[in-house]
Amino acid sequence: MSIKQNGGVFGRNPTFNDVTIEGQLTFDGDIDINSDLKINGALEVDGGDVTISAGNLVIGTSGKGIDFSATAGTGTSELLDDYEEGTWTPAFGAGTNPTVAFAQAEGVYTKVGNLVTVSCSMVTTSRSGGSGQLTVDGLPFSCNTSVGASIAVGFNYNWNTPPNGGTLQDTQTHVLLYSAIESNTASVPTDIVASGSSYFKLTVTYQTA
Repeated sequence: MSIKQNGGVFGRNPTFNDVTIEGQLTFDGDIDINSDLKINGALEVDGGDVTISAGNLVIGTSGKGIDFSATAGTGTSELLDDYEEGTWTPAFGAGTNPTVAFAQAEGVYTKVGNLVTVSCSMVTTSRSGGSGQLTVDGLPFSCNTSVGASIAVGFNYNWNTPPNGGTLQDTQTHVLLYSAIESNTASVPTDIVASGSSYFKLTVTYQTA
């Protein structure tokens, strides 16, 4: 069935198979579409809910999403235009990177709009060399705010000197680690045990583009 703009009137609670609307569709009851519904205009629901009993709501154009501008607020954007979840591979770095072998180096992330939460778990088996401030590299998205972000260290067992905090700076995809963040004392590669296992877990939430 194809209905041209201003060319048809729906009765209450109709059921169709394939429907194409060239214009605006407005209804005040329930509508069941047993196959495809294509609207080359706007869909307006005047009371009631829209329920998807099977399948997904697909946003077909990048940068589009769910617009919450009808709600009160003073933000710069009220468009929820992205959701993503996945994995990433963390690694220890520094000004001069250490050589580190891992029993485990796993990370996960969830991105909602421009807000990313990442977590990782790392277990070393050996470490040699390296100099400068110790970092965790490989974040899946760069930080995109001048305020940066602070990390939460969840576990730091069996280090020579364990990190107790860290920070993520604007434009960066690595976390700077500190052995005494309250005194701005940076972690260094030799804080990781040379042989044996140093354990480390972190979580950080930050804004990206």
